[in-house]
Amino acid sequence: MRKADGPRFEREFKAKMKKKYYTRRLPTLRTGYAGLSQPADFILVGDNFNYVEVKETARDRFSISTLQQYPEIVEFLEYKERVQSLIGCEMNYWLIVRFIDRCVCAISNEDILKLKAEKRTLRCNTPEAVVFETIEDLREGDLF
Repeated sequence: MRKADGPRFEREFKAKMKKKYYTRRLPTLRTGYAGLSQPADFILVGDNFNYVEVKETARDRFSISTLQQYPEIVEFLEYKERVQSLIGCEMNYWLIVRFIDRCVCAISNEDILKLKAEKRTLRCNTPEAVVFETIEDLREGDLF
């Protein structure tokens, strides 16, 4: 089994998603200033506006508790309803985790918060997750 390679997965995700969606990679901030971070890895626009954070793991579970972007997700969800009504477009925050040689899981919005609150890990069989075999299947799944 190969090791997880986050930057490689990010490049693959972008290459495959841009075939169907407007896909914008947000730069990783390496400024050294505390408190500065991006809300996610990508902005992805299809039928909806989406923030997308992508992760890859060789393990069979992914802990939401280790997610550095968790405060960004909470902040996004605090403003989501109000902003959606103003702009007339649905907005979502998606966490996409590729479990190497197993599956690709997509989990959104309040379900991310729910897993953390319940101290549950994300797995290929997590009921709240939308599960795909490949990134191409995810792209064609019309989540975005």
